[in-house]
Order: sequence, then structure tokens, then C-alpha cells
Amino acid sequence: METVVDKPIDFSGGQDEELRDISGPALKTITAELPPDGKIAATACPTLTPKLLGQISNPTTPPEALVETLAILSILISRFPAHLSSATLSPQPLTVLAPLLVHPRPVVRKRAIITLAQFVPISQGHLFSDLLATHVFPFLASNANLEKQCTTVHLVAAVARTAPTQIAPVLAEIVPGVLKAVQPDDDDLREGSLQASLFCNHLRIALEALLLRCPTEITPCVAPIMQAGS
Repeated sequence: METVVDKPIDFSGGQDEELRDISGPALKTITAELPPDGKIAATACPTLTPKLLGQISNPTTPPEALVETLAILSILISRFPAHLSSATLSPQPLTVLAPLLVHPRPVVRKRAIITLAQFVPISQGHLFSDLLATHVFPFLASNANLEKQCTTVHLVAAVARTAPTQIAPVLAEIVPGVLKAVQPDDDDLREGSLQASLFCNHLRIALEALLLRCPTEITPCVAPIMQAGS
């Protein structure tokens, strides 16, 4: 199995566009068609995943290859969470994926959010705490960059759906930041620009996800949420 995936991984992160176009779908097919039972998946997952993470952490990997690699990781974690949670992965997924939240290409950030949220349930608690401290709390401040705020609330919504038990204990810190972002100081936002509309939609989705997935823990915040929406 290792021989089968090594070359496609090398090609998918290379500079040859034709080889990248071929290798990405090939890896997707391999991961999507792995039999769910038996030794093949149990061996392939802990072998393939670190190679994919290594490609993501490589600064020379093109954005298109990053998106493909993230999609393949999503297939693996969605199909084989037990195999990945039992494996000692090095490097750790959250550590590798988190820097993509500030990638200059929006499509990479969007794909990274989805994949990162899928790995939160199997990640160690201190890694999730590091993610919050570095990539969530700082960008919920009212004076944070709007683009980073959008990415952050999108991430909050994604994690609420995939890992409500992990995010529930910190709702008291997250929700006030989200509510402050509803009433920003930026003139463009007050004037109802397209950027503002998109941002407000992200906020609505994030609050909705928190309400649905963490109903007990978010109860103390319901009144402020309703007030912000009125």
C-alpha cells in the first residue's frame, strides 16, 4: 500500500501541473475505495495520513494541491475515524492544519476549516486549547481584521457541528466575542456592504450551530443572542 500511494503524493505536491491533475483524483479514488473492514485500511490510514500532513506543511505545495490533499484527509477521517484516533500521528493534524486558516487563498482557508473541524474530535485536549488560544479568541475581538473574523466564526460553526462536547466548555468565552462582532465599529459594515452581508451570514450560521449542538451550555447566552438579533 505504501508503494501505491508514495508516488501520487509526490506528484500531487509537485510543480508539474499535469501530474498534479492526475495524482489528486488517483489518491481520492484510493482513499474512497479502501474497504472499511480488514487490515488494509488499518495499515493504510496511519501510513497515508502523515504523508498527506507532511505535504500540507511543505511551504512549496501549490494551493491547488493543498485543496486536494485536504479533501483526501477529509475522506480518511470521515470513513476511518477509529483507525486515525488509535494511531499516533506525527505530525499532529491540528498543528499542521491550523496555519492554513491564514492562507492568502480563500478556497484553501475554507477547505482547511472543514478538514480541521473533522479532526477535532480525535485530537488531544491541549491541541484544541492551543487552537482556540491562537486562532479563535484573538480574532473574536471587535478590532480584529474582518477577513480573519469571518474565518474564525466559520471555524466555530464547523467545530460546533463536529465536536460539540469540545467546544461547549468554552462557550462563555466564544459567544460574547461573536456577539461583539455582530455590532462592529467598521463604517463599511454599518453601511451594509456585500462584505458585511457575508460576514453577518457567517455569524448567523455560527450562532445557529452553537444553539443546535450545545443547547444546554448555551442557555445562559440565549437572552444576549436574542437581543443582538433584534
